Amino acid sequence: MKYTRTFLPALLAIIIPCGSSSLFIHASPGSNSLIQLAQKVTNARHTEINNARQELLTAFKDAQNTNARTLSEILTAYHHNKATLLYPKHATTLHTAIDTFAQKPGFQHKIYELLLYADIESYIQGHIYEIEKALELHQNGESITHFGYQFQCSLSGTRRSIDLATESHLIECKNINWGIYIGDSVTNIKNQLKSYKEHAKALSQIDSKKKFVLHSKQKISDDWLEWLDENEIAYEEDISS
Repeated sequence: MKYTRTFLPALLAIIIPCGSSSLFIHASPGSNSLIQLAQKVTNARHTEINNARQELLTAFKDAQNTNARTLSEILTAYHHNKATLLYPKHATTLHTAIDTFAQKPGFQHKIYELLLYADIESYIQGHIYEIEKALELHQNGESITHFGYQFQCSLSGTRRSIDLATESHLIECKNINWGIYIGDSVTNIKNQLKSYKEHAKALSQIDSKKKFVLHSKQKISDDWLEWLDENEIAYEEDISS
C-alpha cells in the first residue's frame, strides 16, 4: 500500500484511507493543524467524510486557545454535506457567538460539545439558549467571564458547573417543560439550584455584586414558582426571547 506523507507541526499521527492510497497526516491541537483537518473534511470524497470529520473532532477536543477564524472553519467543515439539528438552523447564532466569545474560558469546550451532540434535540435546545442568553447579556453591556463556571459545592462536596458567569451574576439557563419533572428529577434540579444560590451567597461575602439568577426559556409552572420564592432564588422568564 502506498502512503502520501505530509509533514505538519504535530503531536499526533493519524492514517486515513484515501482511495487506493492513504493520507498520513501529523495532527496537533494547534490552529494551523485544525484548519488543515477542517479543509480535509471539505475536500474529501463522500465515503471518506465521516472518517475525516471524526479526525477533526478528536483533534479539536485536545486543542486549546483556538481562535475565532479556526472555530468558524471547524463548525462549517464539520457540517460539510451533513445537516444536523444544530446546523445550519443555528448557524447565525453560532458564528456570532464565535466572533464574540472565542477566547472566553469554557466557550471552546461548549462548541466541542455542541458538535459532539449535534443531533440530540434536548441538548441542543438547552445550550443554544445559553449562547443566545450570553449574546443578549453582552449586547446589554454585561461582560461574560465564563461558560461553564465550575466550583466546589459546599453542600455536597462535589464539583458543579453553572452555565454562565458575568462580573455581577452566576446564571443558570433552563429550556425545559417544568411541568413534566417528577420524583428524582425534581430533587436533582432543586439541589442544583440551591447549591448555585449558596455558592453565589458565599462569593457575595467577597464581592457584594455577585448574585445567582435562574433564566427560563419556557414558562415556569406554578409549583416551581412557589418553590423558587420559598427558597429566595431569583428567576426570569424569557418566554418571548
